[in-house]
Amino acid sequence: MNKLLMILTLTFATNVYAQDFNVDFYDVKYVRNYDGDTINFDIIEGIATEFALPDALREKLAVIPNQIRLNNIDTAEMRPRKKGKQTEESKALIQCEKLIAKKAQKFVEISLQNATVIHLKSCSKGKYYRMVCDVFYDDKNLALELLNLKYGYIYDGGTKAKYDWCSVN
Repeated sequence: MNKLLMILTLTFATNVYAQDFNVDFYDVKYVRNYDGDTINFDIIEGIATEFALPDALREKLAVIPNQIRLNNIDTAEMRPRKKGKQTEESKALIQCEKLIAKKAQKFVEISLQNATVIHLKSCSKGKYYRMVCDVFYDDKNLALELLNLKYGYIYDGGTKAKYDWCSVN
């Protein structure tokens, strides 16, 4: 019953993430991903099997943007921002980051599209009021998979580290 209460709170609160929370969603549906660490899911399927929801509430939940940020990882950016004067070296670094971002994006897309089951675990409020979760697909931890491929690095939510994306194969 705690999950249903959390969903109702998230749905009707003025500030969607007004309260800290820690909740899991089971058997969610992958919708799309922007890059390696920003993914949209249909979470209504994850609660519909556990709770008998009224159709009106189910429809309302279905239109809520369910953008999830992966917990404890940062992946390459699709649109990297480099400060200062653009040099040939900085342009090369940007191109490397874009290339790795596209590889990470495609890896996540293929992995989640082909997954039999996807769970969002330990979901909580992130620093930009997005939901931050551990994503598991077919008993694999998505963040660990991305780290193993060197498509991302461990990130605690603070200042982003400088990462040499050109060193990634």
